[in-house]
Amino acid sequence: MAYGAPGQYPGGGANPDGAPRKPSTTDVVVAAVLLVVAWAGTLGAGVAGLFVFAFADYCPPETCSTDRAFGRLLVAAGVVGVLLVGGTAGVVVQGVRRRRAWPIAAIVLAGCVVGCVAGLVGAASALGFGSAS
Repeated sequence: MAYGAPGQYPGGGANPDGAPRKPSTTDVVVAAVLLVVAWAGTLGAGVAGLFVFAFADYCPPETCSTDRAFGRLLVAAGVVGVLLVGGTAGVVVQGVRRRRAWPIAAIVLAGCVVGCVAGLVGAASALGFGSAS
């Protein structure tokens, strides 16, 4: 009897009886927690971005550019938004396929942290925060 690829069983399931593999509870919980942290952290970074703009009226025009700051925040928000939506969809697809999803969620979280920090630092530097006076 031929089984096809190594590690596969008749019927395409991961179990010898052909039933689909049950998803790991740990994998589902870890992936969900990572995605919730990514979404909540991005929301928090968005609120922080608004506070950065709240103090933009106090900076001198020579060292301050609200247009550049807004552009940097907008680019960062767009990249992080695409990453969040795409990563969430990837986690759902992996869950439906009954495969490990937490690595995708971890990559999404790391990407969101990098994107949010880059956007906030870029906006702050465009507004003159951190420059020597």
